Amino acid sequence: MSKYRIQALTFILTTFMLGCNEYMVVGVLSDIHHDFGTPFSLLGILVTVFALTYAIATPIVAIIATHFKRHHVYFCLLALFLIGNTWSALSTNFISLLLSRILTAMTAGAICSMSLIMVSFVVPLAKRAKTIAWVFCRLQHCFFVRCASRYLYFHDI
Repeated sequence: MSKYRIQALTFILTTFMLGCNEYMVVGVLSDIHHDFGTPFSLLGILVTVFALTYAIATPIVAIIATHFKRHHVYFCLLALFLIGNTWSALSTNFISLLLSRILTAMTAGAICSMSLIMVSFVVPLAKRAKTIAWVFCRLQHCFFVRCASRYLYFHDI
């Protein structure tokens, strides 16, 4: 397998991971409700705050990132994303989970944007459009995976 294919696959899997992070929390809100005892009306804040933080932080992080080497920023953001997701998994209360979701939202938008930019540098011109489409496609497939997993969870097949 050529070097650019491995790099492109890495970016495709990264955007899939980001999409799963964004969408999966919606599917487990009832589990969070049972574990933390938080009312459903308050759990919607997890989604809202994530979306607002994602929208506000992405351009700010992108502007700050222009002062550093792209691959260094990319790996630092991935490390922060990993820390945020680990924190989410280990959260013992709603506030901790909310703060961890804010951290992951601050990094997710910039990682997604940088993946799209970097894939255009590593893939040959003849395959660039197809590869970028795959990156976007994987981001959207997360929604399907979330819906299918919840269906299988609630329906014994």
